[in-house]
Amino acid sequence: MRASQMRASQMRASQTGQRNLDLADTGQGSAAMNKFATSSPTAIAVGLVGLGFVALFFAWNGAAGRDFIQGQFPYLLSGGLVGIGLIASGLTSIVVQNHRRDTQELIAKLDEIADRLSDTSTQTTEDLSPRALRALERTEAV
Repeated sequence: MRASQMRASQMRASQTGQRNLDLADTGQGSAAMNKFATSSPTAIAVGLVGLGFVALFFAWNGAAGRDFIQGQFPYLLSGGLVGIGLIASGLTSIVVQNHRRDTQELIAKLDEIADRLSDTSTQTTEDLSPRALRALERTEAV
């Protein structure tokens, strides 16, 4: 990448707040930063699930202190729905992050397979064994 293209890319990234992604692409980011960037969404998602259960507990605890339905209903609406929403958001984030990780692993494996296939397709006849040469000559004769 030329210097002018890199500067333009960094300017666009600073405007959109994605500087860490550009640093990782250019190889300038540290390994610790890359590890944090990949593990932080999962940690945040687990925190959301935990906060959701805490909100559910407080909603249950507040509703348990009231002996009439009109007094329990506000606790169930505010704390219960917020808790369920936080849990659903956290679990959705975990599923999305796992899907992203699996997709990256699959792409890396497919790239490795493509590289190996391109390496074997560029072999010359000098690299082939005598048996493979005879088989190649038979196929060319037909």
